[in-house]
Amino acid sequence: MNRYKGFTLIELIVVIVILGILAVVAMPKFLNLQRDARIADLKGAEGALKSANGIVYGKAAIKGVAEQEANDWNNSNDSTLLIDGKTVSLHYGYILPTEWNIRAIMSMNKSDWSVLSTGTRYRPAYIIPKSAPGFQTQSISAVEQSKCYLSYYFYRSGIVDGKPVNYKVPVYKLEIAGC
Repeated sequence: MNRYKGFTLIELIVVIVILGILAVVAMPKFLNLQRDARIADLKGAEGALKSANGIVYGKAAIKGVAEQEANDWNNSNDSTLLIDGKTVSLHYGYILPTEWNIRAIMSMNKSDWSVLSTGTRYRPAYIIPKSAPGFQTQSISAVEQSKCYLSYYFYRSGIVDGKPVNYKVPVYKLEIAGC
């Protein structure tokens, strides 16, 4: 009696269908891991920027410039610090939200992080990780629409939405809806 060894066509089709179902079930979890990684990158950048700001504020207090308001254009009141050979502009002792200052303090590689800003203290600087949707753009409105960034800025006055705020300390806003 001859016995055939191997799989029947039906067995192969069943295995392929099962693998297809597993792939469909696993794909959303894989995509969610990418989202989680982007969010973790942004939270890490936020923590690093807060830590850097704490150190910078301490150095500014020692130098005596912690209570000086920055000039938008040339910072002629000498509210600056020399850190690692780079002049960093300050606003009330904290890092002024410009691309130059953020890159100088945090040593962010341009191939891994995008930093966009208007160069003024009251407009946000945007920090975008490489994997985020708005990484390749140079448009601030496109970055805002991507909803996957860290923004860093100062309040313009002591009242926001009818509530008192401290306009001398920086604001960190994590936007993750589009990540």
